[in-house]
Amino acid sequence: MKRPLHITLIAWLFIIVGAGSLLRALFLALFAEPSHVHDPLGHFHWDDVVVVAVSIAALAGGLLLLRGLEGGRWFILAWLVFHVVIAVDHPIMVLATHFLLMLVVGYFLMRPATTAYFSKSERKRRDRKRGKARTGSA
Repeated sequence: MKRPLHITLIAWLFIIVGAGSLLRALFLALFAEPSHVHDPLGHFHWDDVVVVAVSIAALAGGLLLLRGLEGGRWFILAWLVFHVVIAVDHPIMVLATHFLLMLVVGYFLMRPATTAYFSKSERKRRDRKRGKARTGSA
């Protein structure tokens, strides 16, 4: 089954967002003034570590979607839920934007056509593994 267009668009969106925010975080860590990365006592800000981890998660989620792995869509949904939770401390429009994005992306990730695509993709992958196991043992 051919990958649905909305899965491709969502995957590339998350790859671009993940790569962009990762590059931004690394740029700031390497080239920004030391006050951005370290506090006056010289301790690393854990917020920067979280930003890098969340960026890698977005990038990985997009790649998993492109590969047709079922876990990719759950990874993306978890990423979106995490962003809604951390947006609670922000202004209401930021929270509403993240919530709306979670609803829209979640709708497209859970559509019946998407579920069929991922189940067929997983079935193909299992069949390929079985075929390799049979030919490898013969």
